[in-house]
Amino acid sequence: MFKNYLKVTLRNITKQKAYTFINITGLAVGLAACILIFMYVIHELSYDKFHANADRIYRIGIQGNLGGDDVKYPLSNLGTGPAMMNDYPEVQSYTRLQSVPKWPLKYKEKTFFEENMVFADPGFFDVFSFPLIQGDPEKALEAPYSMVMTRDMADKYFSGEDPLGKELRLNNSHHYRVTGVIENFPENSHLRVDALCSIESFYVMNNRKLEEWNNFNGYTYILLRENVDPVVFSNKLPGFVDKYLAEMKKMLGESLNFFIQPITDIHLRSKLGYEMPGNSDIAYVYVFSAIAFFILLIACINFMNLATARSAGRAKEVGLRKVMGAEKHMLIKQFLFESMFFCFLSLILAVALVRLALPLFRSTLGIKLIFPLADMPWLIAAFVGFTLLTSLLAGSYPAFFLSAFQPANIMRGPLKSGASSSRFRSVLVVTQFIISIALVAGTGIMLGQLNFIKDKDLGFDKENVIVIPIMDRKLRERLPEIKSEIASHSDVLAVCAASDLPGGNPDYSAFVPEGYTKEETQLMHRINADAEMIPAMEMEIITGRNFSNEFSTDPQGAVIINETAARTYGWEDPVGKKIGFYTDNEMHEVIDRTVVGVVRDFHVRSLHDKILPLVLSNQNDYFDDIGVRIKAGALSGTLDFLKEKWMTIDPNRPFNYYMLDSKFSQLYQKDARLSTIIGYFTLFAIFVACLGLYGMASFMAEKRSKEIGIRKTLGASVPNIIVLISKDVVKLILIAALIAFPIAYYTLNRWLAGFAYRTDINPLSFLYSAAIVFVIGYATIAFQSVKAALSNPVDAIRTE
Repeated sequence: MFKNYLKVTLRNITKQKAYTFINITGLAVGLAACILIFMYVIHELSYDKFHANADRIYRIGIQGNLGGDDVKYPLSNLGTGPAMMNDYPEVQSYTRLQSVPKWPLKYKEKTFFEENMVFADPGFFDVFSFPLIQGDPEKALEAPYSMVMTRDMADKYFSGEDPLGKELRLNNSHHYRVTGVIENFPENSHLRVDALCSIESFYVMNNRKLEEWNNFNGYTYILLRENVDPVVFSNKLPGFVDKYLAEMKKMLGESLNFFIQPITDIHLRSKLGYEMPGNSDIAYVYVFSAIAFFILLIACINFMNLATARSAGRAKEVGLRKVMGAEKHMLIKQFLFESMFFCFLSLILAVALVRLALPLFRSTLGIKLIFPLADMPWLIAAFVGFTLLTSLLAGSYPAFFLSAFQPANIMRGPLKSGASSSRFRSVLVVTQFIISIALVAGTGIMLGQLNFIKDKDLGFDKENVIVIPIMDRKLRERLPEIKSEIASHSDVLAVCAASDLPGGNPDYSAFVPEGYTKEETQLMHRINADAEMIPAMEMEIITGRNFSNEFSTDPQGAVIINETAARTYGWEDPVGKKIGFYTDNEMHEVIDRTVVGVVRDFHVRSLHDKILPLVLSNQNDYFDDIGVRIKAGALSGTLDFLKEKWMTIDPNRPFNYYMLDSKFSQLYQKDARLSTIIGYFTLFAIFVACLGLYGMASFMAEKRSKEIGIRKTLGASVPNIIVLISKDVVKLILIAALIAFPIAYYTLNRWLAGFAYRTDINPLSFLYSAAIVFVIGYATIAFQSVKAALSNPVDAIRTE
């Protein structure tokens, strides 16, 4: 029987080449899209699961209510890890990670600015399963000024030399000895680290106590022992806070507590501030999975639509088979076999398309996806099973529909497909175009939001600003001289200094505004800025004054707040109000500073985050960045000047800089990538839908060839024939648009809710999307319609 099924299938393929091409191509594109998205989903869901004890690794975070705001951060203090290890037998090991500033690292003549370096405990290799290629994991991070680096970093500095024992100079002042080489961190790790420095180095460099309980600026990971219930352990954490942070908890209205977070949840389910860069969102997995399903659904609809529409052409075949004794189940097997044959041909083509598209897909997503068949052979079985499922889904209706024909009805005369079959095909066409229109609308709205982000007034001008990080703390003492030297260039318009320029991650600190008690401590962003920052960034003082060098009390006694802070605290006349600054980590003593001005609200972070109360102070010992505003079009010459000038300002460190507008663009990189990928898959969906529409138009023209010939003989014009063939499908596209609009609106409104500042959903966007799909769909139909209308009516009428 198999041989017979194959023979009939090949005969039909030869007989109906166009139909075969449309089905195989449509399914191949749909399967290719699904495979690509499947690879992405597997990658995203695999984050941090490669650790041997992934189910027992947790990150410690802090949560509470401060000034009426619920705060939850993945941060902890340096004392947390050792204290938990000492107090709770459930904790098997711990490690703390503290970021190393972006300092230059030098070996002989090679100097690089390293961004991904952290201080870490020796327990790093107990908690995580990153393999150490060289060195002793128990001793590699014990001594001060010891360093473990990745394989790539070792190759970059030592070029084939044995790195163990070599010394590198960090920030031109600290000598680190290489004590180990670790394998490169895998792509599916939420930790992206190039080098680990012993945390003892951090203590030596900063002269800080081991237990610093009121400074939450690092990450702590713990490894729980086997069979420890994480919920039971979490219930013990309030007691831990009472023991070590009772004073702070009292000050915060008893709301302070620690929480633990499974490491496998961090990449997709952690939407916290101060996260390590690179996290994604589980919503993207859902969105891409839905798109894959819809594209495959469109491809399956094409198959069912064309197979059902052409059922009349195979009616006599079914009738003769039944007369010769074929049973219904045998016919079902025949048609399902044909469906599977098409699907497996499509799978082969889909794999080839995936290999062609993979480089573009990788670069767009920014992920080093691999075609995982060699590493995960079980995927071969998964793809085969997936294809079988697709073939059953796509071929089930035609198989049962065709096998149900009655021989007597078939032999009596031409078979009519019937109203129910026509309605079914109409439903399928409408479904295809609902998906296509919704995807086009989604792409349009997302691009609109990205343009809104690009064009929105941020409260300052981010264009033409060069930011130079201050590497050496001694430079702060020379800032007036340095700023003067930089400002001497004719293309430099202004020079300023600040702890954080917009686009960074400013401190989030506690204050006591006038009218509040210490028990009502408020949370505010804090930036230290000189008198030049506001004019240099083209910000606006709306009341009061800016900092001024003419007021000697400004550095220790004056502050500027933003409009949001004034509104939050109910200050109609903010100038002259007092804000209490805590002077010690234990938050015991408060010193008041006076508000001298209010700056118009500006965005310090992305538009995903709302503008929060902000306080600017004028303490020059906390300046970390120099901002240089230049004339438009003068970047190249000004950079050459700055590089040369910096050799005299800080000859021991190479010049390092970034552009402020590029920094802001990076904040929306994930959204831009999502929009681009959805745009690509939208094109796939429309292409597959139009393939089916082309096939349907061809069938309709063929089925009505005699009618068209007679109408032309009786005087019907070419436009009349085009309208005759296309009007029904056009109606279906319009119905699809009406159904797609509310679905797309609901989905996009949910996505835009993730932005604190968003564009409005313009109803015209939906009309444009419907118009785009309509034009593409109509053009597809019109091609076949024109072809039928221009054919010779004699050829159609004279043949039976």
